[in-house]
Amino acid sequence: MSLRTKVADQSFDLLLSQVLFVVFDKAWVLGPALCKLVLYVQIVTLASTTFILTAMSVDRYLAICHPLQRTCKPKAMIAVSWLSALVFATPQLFIFKQVSTDLHVYK
Repeated sequence: MSLRTKVADQSFDLLLSQVLFVVFDKAWVLGPALCKLVLYVQIVTLASTTFILTAMSVDRYLAICHPLQRTCKPKAMIAVSWLSALVFATPQLFIFKQVSTDLHVYK
């Protein structure tokens, strides 16, 4: 597994909002901006991992089925994977919002 995939997996693990819910007794205390940011980063890291694994699969397919025709560059494929993840996760910034109730603050 590539280092970039490992970094994406680790950043996803570090930003699990479910862990923050448990730590703060199931109340979101980090505010509306971090509510959106945490969810956005979760989606970006999840999507980037998926896109990077897809890019690796395409690269392996091309290396096996068309060994003499190398047209894809690995760094470009990784960059496209991350940019695609950033773009596809953008709607999450507009969908989620913080809602307050009498007992707790939920996302």
